[in-house]
Amino acid sequence: LIGEMRAAGKFSMKVITDGTAPVRATLVGIAVSTNSSKARYIPLGHEGFGGGFSLPKADALALLAPLLTDPSIEKIGHDLKADLIVLGRHGVDVQNPRGFDTMIASYLVDANRSSQALEPLALEQLGYKAVTEDEVRGKGVKAIPFAKVPVDSVLVYAGERADIAYQLSERVRPALVRDELESVYRDLELPLVPILAAIERIGVRVDV
Repeated sequence: LIGEMRAAGKFSMKVITDGTAPVRATLVGIAVSTNSSKARYIPLGHEGFGGGFSLPKADALALLAPLLTDPSIEKIGHDLKADLIVLGRHGVDVQNPRGFDTMIASYLVDANRSSQALEPLALEQLGYKAVTEDEVRGKGVKAIPFAKVPVDSVLVYAGERADIAYQLSERVRPALVRDELESVYRDLELPLVPILAAIERIGVRVDV
């Protein structure tokens, strides 16, 4: 898989966590896609009865880190900032990404949308109804962390997040060029992603 990702020169990804905020979340798995309609899931933190097989987290991240931190390889995602925060807290510090964030790009193209969430964008742009988090984890007080959801039950949800981001990038990227927003994205929005991720990870010192 790593060889395939490096040969492609770009890949989309989605970090799956235990469901809490990125600054506190535990890494459960990473979904990646190097081609439209194809994705793979790397389970790293599934536990408990029926949790299924997980790779040793430290070993897997050590192998993935050179790819994730290589600025010559494009990382595609929907809300890359959240992914960078989680990865940074687990020892993979992606400070200078060459990336394409479909959430930010979609906002630039249509800032009046009521939501830039992945599911409505997938339905509108791709005609595809994605599995929701509630369908995998449950709702409200009955919701369980992704870490306690069996790998097989997370596979489609995680893979969709990576694959949909990949497909959305092929739709939204030309729209940025069409609307003459490419330089705004490249020179202003994208460089802010790792900065904001670092701010959220480290916090701000306040003299009360």
